[in-house]
Amino acid sequence: MKMLGPKSVSSYLFYIIRLGAISSLVLALFILLSFVFGNYELKNGRFTIPFPLFSYFDIKGDYKTSIITSITLILTYIGGFLYSLSMILKSFKSAVLFNAAAIRHLKLLASINLLVFPIVYILIRSIILNISIMSGIHNLILSVIFGVFLLFVAVIFKRGLKVQNENDLTI
Repeated sequence: MKMLGPKSVSSYLFYIIRLGAISSLVLALFILLSFVFGNYELKNGRFTIPFPLFSYFDIKGDYKTSIITSITLILTYIGGFLYSLSMILKSFKSAVLFNAAAIRHLKLLASINLLVFPIVYILIRSIILNISIMSGIHNLILSVIFGVFLLFVAVIFKRGLKVQNENDLTI
């Protein structure tokens, strides 16, 4: 099976990851709306939000503003990250691999990993939950490494696009 182009692995991964992005954002919205409309149960300082059709997957946690905010921020970040990743895979579905859309989406995902994740991570750990950042510093390091790697891939794609355009002009 081919890795790139129409009807390839990247095409199928695009749909799977886009579904994950939408599911994450819908779940965050569902949790927020459940608290707004009172669709939850409180018992011993813990909340339970009944999940429609699947009672096994009820959403449970401590009934604290910090926990609810953290869950919502994390799900929103995951949704944005997966959506950005799906846009890269969407550009890989096209017949032309090196294109401006792929470069733009690679840079966007790199900036999400280099800027957005550290801000969200520090905000959640130090300000909202009052937990030491140092106990999970490996998450920040991995995010920065992934962001820098994506910047390298974006530069490679930019050079590939230049070579491809030059090749198209000579033919």
